[in-house]
Amino acid sequence: WTFVSMPSTAQGVLRSYLGQELASRSMELDSRCLQPTLREALHECCKACSASNDASEGEKRVAMFLKDLIGLRRAPFQKDKSLEQFLELARQIGLPAGGVTAWWDAARTGNATVFENVQVDDNFVRVKMSEFLCLASHLDAMRSLDSGPLADGQASDSLGAAMRQIVRQTFQAT
Repeated sequence: WTFVSMPSTAQGVLRSYLGQELASRSMELDSRCLQPTLREALHECCKACSASNDASEGEKRVAMFLKDLIGLRRAPFQKDKSLEQFLELARQIGLPAGGVTAWWDAARTGNATVFENVQVDDNFVRVKMSEFLCLASHLDAMRSLDSGPLADGQASDSLGAAMRQIVRQTFQAT
């Protein structure tokens, strides 16, 4: 799943955590890996705490940045009438606690009560849900910064591990 965060609608969040140059760039999110644009933003986000040489402060700052950015980006999806039934399914299966892959598994097997009047093959809905699930996977990964690795098999755990690695590398370089 993928999502592209355009800078024009997120300036308040971006400028709170990033320098002017990075705050003016689009940021790519991918549920399978950390894209270079996000990796660079997380690294810069950590650098603000590197003077204290406390990696846990860097993790907290990265988590706050992602929580704020993802919260801003998720809000329109949560108000989108075309996604109501799909988001209800996400709530039923316990996203994010069930992991983002649980939603797609349930959608593909055809939960009858949620999908009676909606076709999963609708490309418009599929693209929107891809973006929403990408944001959910990054939210899962952000939460793993505080709680450690997630259960085996969750794609967002590899994102969380990559985020922790960026924090460690930032503090080792200083």
